[in-house]
Amino acid sequence: MADERVMRLKTLTTRMLPWLLTIAAVGAGQVAAQNGQDDTEDVEQTELRTLIGQLADPQRSATTKLEAATLLLNRSHPAAINALGGFLADPANRPAQIAVAEAIAAQGGDDTFVEPLMAMLTGADPTVRPPAARALLTYKDYGVTGRLMEMALDREADNEIRLVLIETLSSLVDKEVVDTLVQLTDDPDQTIRDASMEALARLTDIRAFGNDPAQWQQWWARNQNKARSEWLSDLADSLARSKLQLEEHNEQLRTRLDEALQDYYKALPQADRPAAVVRLLKDSMADVRLSAIGLASRALFENTITDEAVRDELTGLVLSLLADEDFRVRQASALLAASTDDEQAGPALLERLTVEETPQVLQAVLTALGQRREPAALDAAMEAITSDSDALSAAGAWALGRIADRHPLDNQQATRAVDVLLQRYGGVETTDNSVELREALLAAMGVVAQPALTETVHRALQDTHAAVRLAAVHAMRKLSPDGSADLLEPLVDDADRGVRRAAILALGAMGGGDQLQAILRRTRPEVESDADVRQQAWDVAMGILATSEIEVLKAVLAELADRPDAADQQIRVMQMLAGALGSADGDELRVLQRRLGAALMTASRPAEAAAVLGEVYLALATDGDSRADEVWRDWVAALLAAADPTVAEAMDETESLDEFNNALAAFHERLAGLEQDEQYATAAMLAGAALANLPHRLTIDDREALQAIRDRLAQKLYEADRSEVARLVELLIGDDEADRRSAAADIQAMGDRAVGPLLDELQNAVAAEPPEEETERAILGVLRQVAPSLTQYDPTIDQQEKIRIIESWRSES
Repeated sequence: MADERVMRLKTLTTRMLPWLLTIAAVGAGQVAAQNGQDDTEDVEQTELRTLIGQLADPQRSATTKLEAATLLLNRSHPAAINALGGFLADPANRPAQIAVAEAIAAQGGDDTFVEPLMAMLTGADPTVRPPAARALLTYKDYGVTGRLMEMALDREADNEIRLVLIETLSSLVDKEVVDTLVQLTDDPDQTIRDASMEALARLTDIRAFGNDPAQWQQWWARNQNKARSEWLSDLADSLARSKLQLEEHNEQLRTRLDEALQDYYKALPQADRPAAVVRLLKDSMADVRLSAIGLASRALFENTITDEAVRDELTGLVLSLLADEDFRVRQASALLAASTDDEQAGPALLERLTVEETPQVLQAVLTALGQRREPAALDAAMEAITSDSDALSAAGAWALGRIADRHPLDNQQATRAVDVLLQRYGGVETTDNSVELREALLAAMGVVAQPALTETVHRALQDTHAAVRLAAVHAMRKLSPDGSADLLEPLVDDADRGVRRAAILALGAMGGGDQLQAILRRTRPEVESDADVRQQAWDVAMGILATSEIEVLKAVLAELADRPDAADQQIRVMQMLAGALGSADGDELRVLQRRLGAALMTASRPAEAAAVLGEVYLALATDGDSRADEVWRDWVAALLAAADPTVAEAMDETESLDEFNNALAAFHERLAGLEQDEQYATAAMLAGAALANLPHRLTIDDREALQAIRDRLAQKLYEADRSEVARLVELLIGDDEADRRSAAADIQAMGDRAVGPLLDELQNAVAAEPPEEETERAILGVLRQVAPSLTQYDPTIDQQEKIRIIESWRSES
């Protein structure tokens, strides 16, 4: 039997080499043939955005995310490296973290990934530790292996992390690793000792020592001082040595094969890709079929297959691989089948569920059926929940939740779901492991949403693992039983930011009025250091306040008065309070509105301030209130700050000559500031508004001064417009299509202001020697858009006639 395993490994090695050579040759030829066509910078950027989007999308399958991470890892572009590092450092996107870590484990990665991977390994989430540890094992040039061994030996470290490290290190044939594992056989913790001896047995294939630390220590005492080649040759089973070497070599070949097939696929013309994938899916080698499933995913979801018959053939072939002899191929095909729109995918997956025995494939099939929300898989999902395998049970719970979310359970189904969920959760509730299973069970409880689940979900809010508490919060939000808000309030102060955010959101969804102070406390920088959590708390608090009573709004407004970091929120609360007060108490409302107007001015929001202050002025003036004059001054100041032309009408509201002259002086000061900032159009509009609305209030000198200012501004505006149009016309005749489209759009946005400068440019082009015909055509094209009334221009007439028509247009416009 052992000899047969070695022969199979050798056969795999032998058969893969021709594949690699053939694909490399074809790929090179295709790339050479297409050089300069597809590898443009735009294509690269589009592909990067697509791959990053696949990793960020929570709806994408694990297989798709792994493929995206692998493709990004193969890019040398800094954006790809930065994106991968960002995903590794984001615990909120666990599937992306796992995908990137698995891709690095398969082929290595940039050294900047080491510390994010270390953070994953030592973090609170146990599900990301194994892939992180495997990925770290690839960094042999940065002292990482030494750090991993030190962590495994650290008796103060978390045992779960140490166990992951022991399992991972056992895949590395290295003297120092063996020495570390032997040292661990003397650890005070029994689970560590047993795991280290099991790892040694896997690494050396020595089974005779079992779980006897003394025998392992004696064996190493005899071998540790030997050269590596010597102690390897002394291993009890020579087959183990051959097997390890062949497996390492074949793993490298598998990686190279997958990379070569990806390059081969990309080098092919799009029209030839589906047929190539079909051939690869039919290959006799399992590793080729496995890689081809990834290519099939790309072909199906790139939306480039226009022939429905070809698409049907491809999806049908993927479904046929559900019965493949290799479990990895069956697993990958199930996950791909989950995302296809083929109506046969559901029945094919259900049929596979009845005959499949491999746990990994069963998990994939259940996951696929859950993703497809197949109601016929409901019983199988609940049966899987009762499995002794945590992974299979979690897959069943996930599938149950997805199916029940789309197809509400009837009474009988709900009763059974409650029974299996409670029974399975009770078996793992008090364990330190099974975190992922508890998460999945709680998620399903939230969807099933039966009162009998409430007590269990309540207890889960106190779980020692943040991931479980987070799942419980989400479940509580869906269950929303009486008293939930009180139970969730303590989690607003949870040590985990994700739990805090979820608890705050849940309270907002439940109303959470009684918890408003707890939520507002998380908006304080001295209490909550995370800016995202603070913003979440603000959003939820504002949602609660939007439906709160007047007294609550007043109390919160008073509380925020001494918080300079909450200026925008104070404005929002004042706006809410103003709306709530209505006309119930006119004087209180006017005082509040004046305060609101001042706050808006301080926040550089003069247009909003002007609207509020104008309302206050009108009300006070109507009542003959003496405060109207004070508000009028604030109102005019706000209108001037907003450069609102209605300021001229507001200035006319005062009967006081002194007040009017003061306002006029401020008006001139504002015009000067706008002119200095080259905002000629706005300044000219203000000057024109004053001339039009205040002739009876202006002296002759005032009118002449304003007219002179407006004329000067109009000239400066024309000169600025002419300069801008000249610049845009240069772009109109340039080689860059994007620049030409942008220039045309900018000219159209200028409207009538562009007509005069365009006519100047057109006349210059026509009068040039020789005439600039390309410029002439470009200008005529945009003139038809901004001034369609200008007609009768024929490009074939003589130069003098063209100039005559242009001058007649100028007089018309």
